[in-house]
Amino acid sequence: MKPPRSSTCSASAAALEHALLGLDGAEARAFESHAADCEACAAVQDHLARALAEVLEGLEPVAPGRDVWSRIEERIEDDAASRASAAPAGDVQPWKRWAARSAETGGFAVHRADPDAWEPTSIPGIEVQPLTVQPELRQATMLVRMAPGTAYPPHRHGGPEECFVLSGDLSVGTETELRTGDFQRAEAGSLHPVQSTRGGCLLLIQTSLDDQLIG
Repeated sequence: MKPPRSSTCSASAAALEHALLGLDGAEARAFESHAADCEACAAVQDHLARALAEVLEGLEPVAPGRDVWSRIEERIEDDAASRASAAPAGDVQPWKRWAARSAETGGFAVHRADPDAWEPTSIPGIEVQPLTVQPELRQATMLVRMAPGTAYPPHRHGGPEECFVLSGDLSVGTETELRTGDFQRAEAGSLHPVQSTRGGCLLLIQTSLDDQLIG
């Protein structure tokens, strides 16, 4: 297809850029206003747009490689881990400064649902809510709420840790993904890699007060 002949209008070069690359903001509006009154520029723009459409129609679709999604996931996890490790260590684990919570009358303790009881950590998007704290056992039981795209940094367990996924998804490193209803126990001395979530999650966790952050 041969391009139509054009006058020596100074906007002809802009027509080429507009058709192939596009102009932004004021430049695009200015050219469109000009082309509305300039037959030559409008013809060049139309020709280039149709030529580009013909090229695109002739392209064969190419299926993405098998490792594309895994590489995307790794990039997401790396970014999340970087944000988590950059958080100040002082308030990443606020449960270490929670006061003891003992059983109420009759040997029972009841924790009522309270939307205002959530406490932020220094990692944006991760909040915790205390259920029980037993300093004599060096244990805390809590709810953990993680917003989509957040991650908790690597840590070594000072005692056993148990995690039940109440809702959402939780990736433990790159090998394990937990979903609603899944449970994981980590023994004392074990190392937890970065824990991240794509869509957000709500966790019930019993953990040691002696966990140590890594990094």
